[in-house]
Amino acid sequence: MNRRLLLNLGLAIALVALVSVAVLRPGVEVPDDSITLAPLQRDAINVIRVQSGVGAPIQLEKSDGAWRVTVPLSARANSFWVNNLLDIIDLESRTRFPAQATQLQEYGLESPVAVARFDDVEVQFGAAHPIGTERYARVGDEIHVIADNHMRFLRGVVDDFIDTRFLDENASIESIELADFRVERHDGAWRRLPEQPALTSDALVDFIEQWRLVRALRVKPHAGAAAGETIRITLRPGDAPDAEPTTLTVGVLARTPELILLRPDEGLAYHLTAELGERLLHLRAE
Repeated sequence: MNRRLLLNLGLAIALVALVSVAVLRPGVEVPDDSITLAPLQRDAINVIRVQSGVGAPIQLEKSDGAWRVTVPLSARANSFWVNNLLDIIDLESRTRFPAQATQLQEYGLESPVAVARFDDVEVQFGAAHPIGTERYARVGDEIHVIADNHMRFLRGVVDDFIDTRFLDENASIESIELADFRVERHDGAWRRLPEQPALTSDALVDFIEQWRLVRALRVKPHAGAAAGETIRITLRPGDAPDAEPTTLTVGVLARTPELILLRPDEGLAYHLTAELGERLLHLRAE
């Protein structure tokens, strides 16, 4: 074995030793079995509170199985963002060790970059791990090393947590009334008033589906003037077909360069593309 090969072998052994010290650390417990970050059942969690250096603290609450933003405003919550927050408690604790007050600064936990509270369990997020895509997190009196793939959701602003669906997921449309026409159920089918004989039933169904499934590009709180143009949508809860229908009055804040629809009941403005706006505001025979 020549000198160069021995030198390379020695360097490789030293590198493995350094990585072992950095990742495992003397006195650090590496669990044999998979241990999650927090001892919680995600389905049992009812309140999530997130605070970081970006924007105001955000609180989410679950009621009747549905999540809502409750602080700093009230709105239906974006299920994608909520589920990504809930995924945090199920993250594997790759390494864990006791949290010593004298070491908190070393791991970025003296002033955490973000804090999430799931009911009564608080998780503090510190510095990124020097090797790999991992991050230090503290739960109680233990520090954990976890995958670093959820900071986007911990640093989100309140707009990110608002559901982009314009209508409630379980809402069933009974009628839509715009300025120059109305679409309604009649004898189990859809019809347009005034009638257009050349208009197909498929076109009517597609129009209603466009409204039922519409999602905004972004949703913003609106505290400005009321809209001049309005749309009236009669809705019935999909899970309660015998319930009395309710009427949602929608404001049209702008048509170009994008369609902006206002839900006064929520105080939120939904921004849509002008192309989608054409399909929502017009229904004509081809």
